[in-house]
Amino acid sequence: MRFEINLYQAVHNYQKADKSSLTSLSLLNTAQTVITMVTLLACTVQREWSAGEFVLLWTWIVQLYTPLGYFGSYWRALQQNFVDMEKLVELLDTHSDVVDKFNAPPLVYKKGHIKFEVYYTVQTLSSR
Repeated sequence: MRFEINLYQAVHNYQKADKSSLTSLSLLNTAQTVITMVTLLACTVQREWSAGEFVLLWTWIVQLYTPLGYFGSYWRALQQNFVDMEKLVELLDTHSDVVDKFNAPPLVYKKGHIKFEVYYTVQTLSSR
């Protein structure tokens, strides 16, 4: 019973950490979008722009700010990979409870087959 409680507690802690990570990533992306829009607004209020100049300005701003969005995603992926590596090392360090006997002969097997047999009974309700 204690094992199951600890397992559910670990799952709950993981979900809380995942929610926190996703929330911070969403806030980062929202802040980046707000900064991009404010920059574009500040530039366009300065003077009147032709359509070509506006497209050029927009393209330039997007080229500046888009790579910033990748850093948050890369950082999250990097952290997740380190956690996965730690869990893998921990898994590789565990020893199995099932081991071969000392000087056990190799397992010899020949062509085998699996046969599934299904037995069932039909119960009927007898009328009274």
